[in-house]
Amino acid sequence: MGPLLFILYINDIPNVTNLGKFYIFADDTAVMFKADTVNELQNKVNMAMPEISKWFQVNRLSLNASKSNYQMFTRNKVENMQVKLQTVSIERKSSVRYLGMHVDENLKWHNHIAHVASKISRNLGVIGRAKFFLSSRELQLLYNALIYPYINYCAVIWGNNYDSNTKRIILLQKRAVRIIGKKSYLHPTNELFIEHRMLKFSEVVKEQSMLILLRFINDTLPHPISQLVRLHITTRTRQVYHFAVPRALTNYKLFAFSCSAPRTWNNVMTSIFPNLEDVPRSKLSLKNIFE
Repeated sequence: MGPLLFILYINDIPNVTNLGKFYIFADDTAVMFKADTVNELQNKVNMAMPEISKWFQVNRLSLNASKSNYQMFTRNKVENMQVKLQTVSIERKSSVRYLGMHVDENLKWHNHIAHVASKISRNLGVIGRAKFFLSSRELQLLYNALIYPYINYCAVIWGNNYDSNTKRIILLQKRAVRIIGKKSYLHPTNELFIEHRMLKFSEVVKEQSMLILLRFINDTLPHPISQLVRLHITTRTRQVYHFAVPRALTNYKLFAFSCSAPRTWNNVMTSIFPNLEDVPRSKLSLKNIFE
């Protein structure tokens, strides 16, 4: 009952101020402020932070300000702001860890990819030492436990990126499948992925994108995410698209879920199921397409 009661206890914190938008997951809370200028942003923060501090005091909750940080998401270089919570100045950081993701101010995911690569490389050493004692099946179980969770976690967010950024992840995964197949360092990996029914990193990203869009079709997707995509409506009979792909003028937009996921779905699913009504509605059926 503890976690549930705690969530109920803090559930009213978004009512403290309407100047910012609250994102709450268990005891991790993020507040997003939006403004056209730095001065406007500073004013909003100055008005909201005392109200947030007061809420903590009234509800007899302590906040570790030293573990709190702020970031500024902008295309322009801006100076630091003065952000205080309960008389303690909050430090600005270019990258913070939030819900297992290393979020940087440029949203390029360099730090998160480096973190994932470091974890995979370390655990790959464990699997490499075990290959002399375990079968390929057992090595694959180790892969699923020690490596795949890092590749799979939120890959739809950070996996759509420049090839130069994800190259290290791809090379480490290839090294892992060679160890599982007990092959040499330069052995081709395509046949090994097929043999062991393992998804490549790019396929993991595509699968996640399509599973989310399947939930959109089944009307089970949370409202904030469902607002990112929309179905394609056209009178052209020769042009078959299920989802509308927004125009992307920057790579930020091109790599974003709202653009990359519909494009992936249209490339894969429309050739198999021209009519949206014929698309399987189960998660398992969709996964079988990738396998």
